[in-house]
Amino acid sequence: MKMITAKVVTLILTLFLTTCTASRVLAAEGWEANLAISVAGAENKLSFGQQADATDALDGQYDVPPMIGGTLTSYFADGGGLLWRDIRAFTPVIKSWKLHIESTQYDKYIYVTWEPNKLPGGAHVHLKDTISGVSMNMAERNLFAFKNTGPKDLEIIVQY
Repeated sequence: MKMITAKVVTLILTLFLTTCTASRVLAAEGWEANLAISVAGAENKLSFGQQADATDALDGQYDVPPMIGGTLTSYFADGGGLLWRDIRAFTPVIKSWKLHIESTQYDKYIYVTWEPNKLPGGAHVHLKDTISGVSMNMAERNLFAFKNTGPKDLEIIVQY
């Protein structure tokens, strides 16, 4: 009976360690979060993140240029061009994404939303208004809103 119990315990520990190790490897390979930017019925969806095999320049496998036009235009402006999807190299340094937003819907509120649970665990992720300097922790909130008075530049900063 002790022999069977020992084998069962060994099997359970092996499965547990294999599962935990696989999870850590997957987490270390990268992450991706989405932004929804909306104003008066118009919406753009953008993605940013990091992958082990990506670079900080333009990667055809990951990066997607925006379709510009209409009443709302938004894109990342520094990852090798203008991008709707900007995936960077997965390195433990400070990374930032410059986000440009503009709309012809003046004096309306523009909303930027995201899912905090999609942000990388163990990192500090902030959204910063580059004009006012106001910064917010994206893990604690899921909305940034501002009244549209002209083009707006924001920066997403990820620090490990």
